[in-house]
Amino acid sequence: MTSLADIKRGIADVEAELAWNANKEYRDQAERQEFKAIQYRADSVLREFGRTAATHVEPRGGETAHQYRVRLAQALASETRKFRHTEISPTIDPASLAEVEARIYADAARQAKHPLDLKPGEFREIKKTVGTRQYSEFVCGEGPGAFRALYADCIYPAQVGNLFVNGKETLIPTVG
Repeated sequence: MTSLADIKRGIADVEAELAWNANKEYRDQAERQEFKAIQYRADSVLREFGRTAATHVEPRGGETAHQYRVRLAQALASETRKFRHTEISPTIDPASLAEVEARIYADAARQAKHPLDLKPGEFREIKKTVGTRQYSEFVCGEGPGAFRALYADCIYPAQVGNLFVNGKETLIPTVG
């Protein structure tokens, strides 16, 4: 026969387990929100490369937010000229990670206009969406005259001659 003390102890155990599960659900929800905030920040740069964090750099099971930030920063570092050979230690402290992350994100945003895998004169279309509107943006490899090389037939030659401005004859400067 069960005593009243055993029943009270059983009820206390069930209440403790329910409190643990409710707290776990809250922790899971807060953790999900933290991961979404990290993804949102990374997406602002990854979209420039035609990718998103949600589809290309998903959080792994059991991965902490700090580990995920390191992995995202490492993924973006590979897209930059300055940081592509840099390894970010998984044990980096949060303050240092924030500083390194800021530098990598800024460099990646600049590099997005001239991706490393494109040669001078090569172009790539990146489809973007703003709200419900889709548009295309074109990026090119680094190098002088990439645009001019591709569209040379469409660019008019420089005009040299005279121009009348306010009744006075002025020479048109050469462009080149």
